[in-house]
Amino acid sequence: IKQETTNRKEESQRGNKKMKVRSLIISFALMLAVTAASFPSWKETETVSQHMFRIPVNVKDPSNADNGIGGGWTCVGCTALIFLVEQYVQIHSMEIDTFISDHLCSLFPEEKINNTCNALVKIWGPKLVSVLAEGPDPDDACNKLKLCVDPKCNLVGPDAAAQLDINFSSQWEEYASHAGDFDPDVSGPIDWLKSLISKVFDKHLPLVDIDGDKFSSELAQLRGYHWRGKDCNDLDKNVYPGRKTKPTEVFDGDYSCNGIHGVNPDTKKSYKEELCADSNQMGVAVFGDSAGAHFELPPQWFNASEWSAEAFHGALGKALDEFDIPYRSTYTGYVDSTEAIPVRSIYKYLLQKNLCNHRDFQNLGVNGGASDDYDNTLAFARDQQNDHPVLVFLELVGNDVCGHHMTEPDAFYAGVVKILRYIDSVTPAGSHVVMVGLADGRVLYDTLHDRYHPIGVKYPDFYEFLLCTGSSPCYGWMNPDDSVREKTYQRATELSAQMPKIIENEKFDNFDMQYYPFPIKEIMSKWTAAGGDPAKLIEPVDGFHPSQIANAMFADWIWESLQKDQPEWVGKDNPNNEVITKLFGNQGGY
Repeated sequence: IKQETTNRKEESQRGNKKMKVRSLIISFALMLAVTAASFPSWKETETVSQHMFRIPVNVKDPSNADNGIGGGWTCVGCTALIFLVEQYVQIHSMEIDTFISDHLCSLFPEEKINNTCNALVKIWGPKLVSVLAEGPDPDDACNKLKLCVDPKCNLVGPDAAAQLDINFSSQWEEYASHAGDFDPDVSGPIDWLKSLISKVFDKHLPLVDIDGDKFSSELAQLRGYHWRGKDCNDLDKNVYPGRKTKPTEVFDGDYSCNGIHGVNPDTKKSYKEELCADSNQMGVAVFGDSAGAHFELPPQWFNASEWSAEAFHGALGKALDEFDIPYRSTYTGYVDSTEAIPVRSIYKYLLQKNLCNHRDFQNLGVNGGASDDYDNTLAFARDQQNDHPVLVFLELVGNDVCGHHMTEPDAFYAGVVKILRYIDSVTPAGSHVVMVGLADGRVLYDTLHDRYHPIGVKYPDFYEFLLCTGSSPCYGWMNPDDSVREKTYQRATELSAQMPKIIENEKFDNFDMQYYPFPIKEIMSKWTAAGGDPAKLIEPVDGFHPSQIANAMFADWIWESLQKDQPEWVGKDNPNNEVITKLFGNQGGY
């Protein structure tokens, strides 16, 4: 890894949007390391816990375009974290200065995060304690720290703050006396994290890929084999998941990494030829946004009653996966289901029909992805001459309507066509593309408006705070204003309508196409008819993304729709599946 990071040059930054997404992801990792702020139960029915707040690494960074409005993400992170730390020490009967100075970082068992946390506490801890000694109101404290710039933007409010009863040790004044001028620029202690993440953020390629085939055998995170099938030989660029042709005539190894290799001693034919040759192998790939990548923040991180070193074990890995879970997503989920975590995906359905498809998946979803993010598609790994066809999903469910300035229909049409032209230039003949329309995000407010956000306020108040600070990740949908949500719906409908027009008007050489609307209403109707709580279909931490249950149900809906509308796309069951299992077991796993 060290050699690889030395060899790779830094890519130039390609725009404020990607800079902002990068800043937010690094910032959330920083939030974990700096504050380990706990999210306890505020009331029995009003859990104060997780959130999607992320403290920007550097408030002076011009890429954080929201900073001048109401403090931006800096204000959101500061307010939430102080509020949560105060609740944690109250629940656990601890003095707040002692917790910050001596105990906070022990919540992070991973050495790299623990060391970073200690470095940041040394920088920030005394000043934070000195401000809290003046009063426990988190909103007020962050204004005093000048991390919030508009006193009207209140997350907690004086009434809730008055319920906080924080205590200080007899040594708090000595500790606070070490406070200097508060400088939130803490780039030094987290340079290691920024460096790692920046390596993969612009290209969305594996950090470690020795042979340059866009597949990795060494790392799961950092766009490694959590995101695309694991390479079985990272020293040979002609060996990777999805390959169809032999590198050489005499090559009998596993050149497609599906775990099938060797020669049948009776027939003298390779097992790949005997078991897979006529099985219509098909890979799966998804292009799009955080919904396709399956963005999720672990709820146990944001509930003080669950905070422990065990709860935060693996936090660094989650940060390096950009807080996405592609291995449990609608399109490329591959891990086994459990009773608590249902994992069903298009990849698993294709694999069930044909075990020769093992490991042939690629998740190219990018947090913040939209129709103008053509460069994201360049991470796609497919060779028209040497690889199997692929079932491609293009899902752009929200970001084109999330900003104040929504994408125009003509621009959306042009952006999608540009992405499709590139996909057509690299996919083998016989591939297929499914385009998924934008979500009707009105369901978010309709479902959550009378419920409490885990941080302890009702969702409309939470949305208002994000809007006031200029930090809302989706102005159009996460908005208490009915007229704004309705306007957003109208534009989302207009943009989705461009996809059937593309199918009608545009021609491509190597794939045919199918359009499906984003099936949130169908999924929610089915779920509630079975007695399910509709809120369980929405990711509880950010109140915005589809939950794990929703991801599994989306996969079911899409698969059933394809079997009905395009049965030839999914193919027939491979009659050799039983033989493959008998000879090759789990085919090398993942």
